[in-house]
Amino acid sequence: MSFIVSEGMPRRVGDIAPGYETWQGPSAGYISGLRGSSTLTYEQIYRSQPAVYAVVNKILKGLSRLPLLSYQMGDDGESRARIRAHALPRLIKRPWMRHSDWDLKVEMIFDLLVHGKCLAWKFRPGPGQPPRELWPIPWPDVQPVTDQRGIIGFNIYLGAGVYSISPDDAVYLEMPHGVPPLEPLKRTLTLEEGAIDWQENSLANGVTAKAVFTTKINVTNKPAMDALRAELMPLYASGPGGRTLAVLGEGSDIKALGGISSTDLELMTQRKFSREEVCACFDVQPSMLGFESTGQPATYASAKEFARAFYVDTLGPTVTMLEAGFNEQLVLCEPMWDGLFLAFDMSALLRPDPEAMARADLMDMQSATSTINQRMAARNQPPIGDPTDPTNPANLPWVAGNGYPLGLAPVTTATPLLEPPAGTAALLEAAILGKSSEPETRG
Repeated sequence: MSFIVSEGMPRRVGDIAPGYETWQGPSAGYISGLRGSSTLTYEQIYRSQPAVYAVVNKILKGLSRLPLLSYQMGDDGESRARIRAHALPRLIKRPWMRHSDWDLKVEMIFDLLVHGKCLAWKFRPGPGQPPRELWPIPWPDVQPVTDQRGIIGFNIYLGAGVYSISPDDAVYLEMPHGVPPLEPLKRTLTLEEGAIDWQENSLANGVTAKAVFTTKINVTNKPAMDALRAELMPLYASGPGGRTLAVLGEGSDIKALGGISSTDLELMTQRKFSREEVCACFDVQPSMLGFESTGQPATYASAKEFARAFYVDTLGPTVTMLEAGFNEQLVLCEPMWDGLFLAFDMSALLRPDPEAMARADLMDMQSATSTINQRMAARNQPPIGDPTDPTNPANLPWVAGNGYPLGLAPVTTATPLLEPPAGTAALLEAAILGKSSEPETRG
């Protein structure tokens, strides 16, 4: 089966039956131009506006780099063990032919950030069997079918065919209330698009005059004015064949208009505000992207705090949403996968920073929350000793204050007290009381 990925061009549809979500062709959204004569889809906005492109890619790459791992819940309901030789981790690692888990996360998270919704199609080898492939479908090619109960199915447009699937065969995720971040930015992005067009036209057509020609000669007839304009245009344009020398008559002068007009300055200020609004709707600090509206460079301390806020406030809630959606719609609904669940490995955020990883390992050891072999596995390094041996110290959390693994405290035996030799007690008593035990001698 071949997929035709929409480039975001709005495709018109005719009659939409009741119960179908209203849409602008398979495009999930669009933004009207300033004059209402042209439209830009969300994907075109992502491709054309640097601020949107930078913010979306920042979050997209930050989430996609996190490994999505498979675990088996313990009988106690609290412990967990990572599983590798199972159909679930194989499905996540290779969701469809010649593609990896990175491709799955990139495709779904991109649609989630740009369109506010994303969908993956579960292909089963047979009825009642767990899915063997997981195909992300570009959201512009998806149409939800709804009634009073909510979503009851999806129509998928692939080439000339339309496929209807049930919610049981789909992993469907959406932003809160299904509102994409670009929707409240419609007015901001429309102004930004107009500002970009204005700048392009200003540079191409010379909206602002570059020089002023003054003369005391009274030019009254139109042919004379046209002839004078024709002589000055090559000097004004200063393009190919343009002259660099002006020969003026008595009382004539040319004055250049240097600098930028106040209109241009206000336009640049408005574009800075537009970048800040884009960052606010995506919950990203502008300094994370190199946008500094105040003109003050970020310090090392503030850069570290911005990075921490990005991990905690931006990526953290989205990771929780993705984990809940995948577990509910991909794992828990399959009876053959009972007791399994998926979780993102957040420690991968520290991988480019060896110093931060070392500090995290030290805190894990001091708090006895992980074993040496667990930390070795997180770094894809071989275990120390037998990783299944319960008596192996590397498989047990270390109690740093005592200096030994939990459950393997050294056995200590009490040393019996020896009876002091005869006369020792008297000597000790005499020493404490300050008396001499030697017999007094008299002269």
